[in-house]
Amino acid sequence: MKRTVFLILLGLSLSNIYSQNQSNGLAEIDSIVINSDTPTNSKLLFLQNCESAKTVAINDIRDNKVKVLIVGGIGPIEYTTDEYFEDKYQIVFYDYGDLPAKYDCMKYYNFEIFEYLTDQYGKKWRKEIRKDVFALKEWKKTKRKKQKSR
Repeated sequence: MKRTVFLILLGLSLSNIYSQNQSNGLAEIDSIVINSDTPTNSKLLFLQNCESAKTVAINDIRDNKVKVLIVGGIGPIEYTTDEYFEDKYQIVFYDYGDLPAKYDCMKYYNFEIFEYLTDQYGKKWRKEIRKDVFALKEWKKTKRKKQKSR
């Protein structure tokens, strides 16, 4: 309930903001200016063009605030191995519960994070990550298709 109220208030306050320059510590995404301290999960909820989710992911990587997105539904699940994976790979699992951002926004964000994990750790992380991570299977399929076409 608190989360819903927060998101509604955040949405109303963001809807009145149009454009300012980056010298004020703000980042412009799709004509909506989002304070750089806004959590990633809220940024993704308000994107109009989901291609911008890649930029959000790149900024999170740069700021060492890497998140792997999950949609756990009304009863989110936390596995005993989550904390180990988070510590080992310096990420945080973020579960949207039953109020996720747009499918494509979450997909583009996670795809960028998966590429980062592969660049940093090779393929090893893929065997250790939760199997319910959003768009992981789809990303693996696209990787296989790219490898076959070479």
